[in-house]
Amino acid sequence: MDIAELLERARLRTDCEVLPPTSLPRVQRGDERLPDSVREFYEGCGGAVLFVGQARELTLLPPDEVVPANPIIVGDPGEADAVSRAAYLIARTPGGDHLSVDLSASRGGRVYDSFDEFHGVVGSWPVIAASFEAFLTAVWETPGALPYWLGESGPEGRVFSDAYDEM
Repeated sequence: MDIAELLERARLRTDCEVLPPTSLPRVQRGDERLPDSVREFYEGCGGAVLFVGQARELTLLPPDEVVPANPIIVGDPGEADAVSRAAYLIARTPGGDHLSVDLSASRGGRVYDSFDEFHGVVGSWPVIAASFEAFLTAVWETPGALPYWLGESGPEGRVFSDAYDEM
């Protein structure tokens, strides 16, 4: 499903709130860029709350809150870590856990589960989607009470690659 279609469907639902567009998120480094799907999302809206009141509720942050994740989650900009310093907050769960999107030119668009115990930890930081569009599609289309990256897909649960693995 493309971004425009997802936003249109969300606008039609009573359990979703789509904010009007305001601006685009700003990248802070020369080696970062907004992936096309992130740009398209923020050209179409100013953030959204999907599935309000449900266990899988998700807030897609307004563009001014799409900022580097390290200072917020770990309290340090993490300049020495090329992977985590390019991760920007993109979404938040009702429990206050964050998801981040990689804005690096080489890995741009990957979405990470940036729960404070996972974020930036080699071997423990899951890539939950290869792109922002794939992330939104999975959020929208995966049935069940829990967000797709927390749901069980078998006896061992879901297995995702690590942010530090070569992709």
